[in-house]
Amino acid sequence: MKKAEDGLITIKMNELKDLTQNLASFLKERVGVEASVQDDKVMVSKGGRSEMTARRLKVYLKRFLYLQGLRRKYRVLVKGGEMNLVKLKEEVKVS
Repeated sequence: MKKAEDGLITIKMNELKDLTQNLASFLKERVGVEASVQDDKVMVSKGGRSEMTARRLKVYLKRFLYLQGLRRKYRVLVKGGEMNLVKLKEEVKVS
């Protein structure tokens, strides 16, 4: 994965827009990056860390989903400097 060109990565929360503020504070505490909230998006700037890659941020997003109990229901998709949290289709159990 390449670094975001301008040092800004956008995270689209989609259905999880209620958790945008929680994610912003989680990233500030755990990663040490500046995160601002705009509607259902979290804008992350690298802050003091020069090696913040999209790959590393994706790992922290997956950790956040796990702590919220949503890791098995959502997936993190990355394209350039933009990340999307996408809901997975539920499997139908046949019994």
